Amino acid sequence: MDNLLKSSTNRLITVLKRFPLAIACSSLTTILIIYFINLENYIDPAAQDDLAQAVMVSALGFPLFLIIRLIYERRDDIKPLQLISIRILTVILLFLAYFFLLPELTFLTLTRYIAISLALYLIFLLVPYFYKRGNFELYAVKVFYNLLIAGIYAAVLLAGILIIIFTLNQLLNLPATEYIYASVGLLILGFFTPTFFLNKIPQAYQEIKVDEYPDLLKKLVNFIVMPLLTIYTLILYIYFIQILFIWQWPEGLVAHLVLWYASLSFIIIFLISPFKSENKWVERFTYWLPKALIPLLLMMFVAIWIRINTYGVTENRYFVVVLGLWNIAMALYYILVKKKNNLILPMALAILMILAVTGPWSSYSISIYSQSNRFEDIVSKYEMINNNTLIETEKIIARDDQDEIEAILRYFDNYHQLEDLKYLPAEFEIADTEEFFGFTYND
Repeated sequence: MDNLLKSSTNRLITVLKRFPLAIACSSLTTILIIYFINLENYIDPAAQDDLAQAVMVSALGFPLFLIIRLIYERRDDIKPLQLISIRILTVILLFLAYFFLLPELTFLTLTRYIAISLALYLIFLLVPYFYKRGNFELYAVKVFYNLLIAGIYAAVLLAGILIIIFTLNQLLNLPATEYIYASVGLLILGFFTPTFFLNKIPQAYQEIKVDEYPDLLKKLVNFIVMPLLTIYTLILYIYFIQILFIWQWPEGLVAHLVLWYASLSFIIIFLISPFKSENKWVERFTYWLPKALIPLLLMMFVAIWIRINTYGVTENRYFVVVLGLWNIAMALYYILVKKKNNLILPMALAILMILAVTGPWSSYSISIYSQSNRFEDIVSKYEMINNNTLIETEKIIARDDQDEIEAILRYFDNYHQLEDLKYLPAEFEIADTEEFFGFTYND
């Protein structure tokens, strides 16, 4: 017992020394969430939004400081004083993110935050193997496997503690509210899990060999996941052959099914690439699956193009197209490139995530432009534009056009702001729909 306690303490000290600010960010995020859920009824709405923004910014610091530490371990020319300066600069950037990246909690800021966070975690995975270094797949597998083990340990620990609390409450009448259960769960999730996980992150330039590949994961992918993907591929081909006979194009749901299936397929190809040469079944799977995905992805693009052509671009359709392009690019990469570097997969995905939520080409800018053009086409038919401003109409708007106008107004009201819609007067509100368009807005 003494040896176990000493060993656990030494591992904790090692992790805290190696990733102090990352652990600090995860701990701060946990404390802020616990504070929020326990005192939610006593905090005014404005302060709740401020607290939620603080939680998101501190959570963003976790991958940022992990990336900085791993870069420091890889570079021999970064001095400790420079590392301190970089960390201070990062703290300043996080404060700026609080005011500029998350000025308020809206659809735009939340989706941008999620995309940037996911991109940072992909960069964290890439940093130790960014260039001129092999076996990236083994490193990624080790990281994911360690995360899975950390999750299992955390789940068992959480279940044990919650059972103890429940037993004390039932047998000894000790107070135990839902806030206590939630707080314990958050403490394990926000402190124990990241600490346990980071303790297993390989050191810089630590060599990982193929025989270190987890046998359980290998069997799971080989005997369960790959056969299921093969069956799923056959089902999709049967479905699309049926489409060619009845000539009825698929609805939007099918596009999502193909998209996530293709994305999962490339993740599996990535995971099994270290041992594909030792198994004929794996070798054939990785050879044929990218080829089989091309027709399915092309059919998916036809389906999503029909939706875009009819209803315009929205963020959801934009993300489908971007992720679809990534899948097509990966399929062509696996088919055409002889000497492959699997760094390309997460690197390209991280870049696309950042580009999709920033700049004039972002999903938001393109969607606003597309929906504004749709709106302009409809109202122009009824001569409702004068001096670049919407005016009232005496004409009766057709039912289909009413539905289109409602959908566009609903889109801007829910996901952006009404003033972002071209030609709408600055003071326009949803309640003014009947005055301007002659029909009652149906929410």
